[in-house]
Amino acid sequence: MSSNTANKKNNMNFYERYQAFVDSYIDSLPEWKKQLQMILISFYIVLSCVVTIVDHLNNFHATFPKKQIDIFVMIIMLIIISINVTFIVGCYTGNKVLFFLAPAIPNFAFIFLVYPQVHAFYYPLNLFFKSYGLQNSLPSRILNNLRSFSIIRAFYYIPIVIYIRFLFNIYMDDLFAANIEKEHTDVMREVKKAAEEAQKLDKQESEGIKNDKENDPESKKNN
Repeated sequence: MSSNTANKKNNMNFYERYQAFVDSYIDSLPEWKKQLQMILISFYIVLSCVVTIVDHLNNFHATFPKKQIDIFVMIIMLIIISINVTFIVGCYTGNKVLFFLAPAIPNFAFIFLVYPQVHAFYYPLNLFFKSYGLQNSLPSRILNNLRSFSIIRAFYYIPIVIYIRFLFNIYMDDLFAANIEKEHTDVMREVKKAAEEAQKLDKQESEGIKNDKENDPESKKNN
């Protein structure tokens, strides 16, 4: 059996090995660590959306169609903020219903892959470089040319996206399993309670019949 497992691992490519590693690693984490990581990821997405809105407000275009693009981007950012904030509230309050927003959140991580300028650090760093006259420096040029480094960005960012997706999916699987187990426990508790109540009623009825017989004058005569 161990040789079969070893052969299976040898036949796996790098992508599959990474997925298997991430799966086993996240599965080994305690629930609070998974939840903390999800909250931090959601918070970073919210922060990035807020910074992007500020960027578009400060550089708002007065003419169409760029004005429409600014408005559209801000609406999308507000929707993403509302979903992530609702999820974070669900984590803090323990509201299980709000956890069902979790599958949507990893999809937002793809925004950073396609539009790196949405990152929370992008706009503040640009302002920093401009305010100190460093807009022509190498770090500033690298920052502003991030969009052209698509292959490099995909190389380092796709593993992060995979990790985020596995984190949220595994947590949701655990949550479903816990809910099913809780429902099963509740059902068994109700069945046990009903059985105890029935047993109690049977005992009371048998004791009542016995008392009736003892108090019955006919039965006393026969005795």
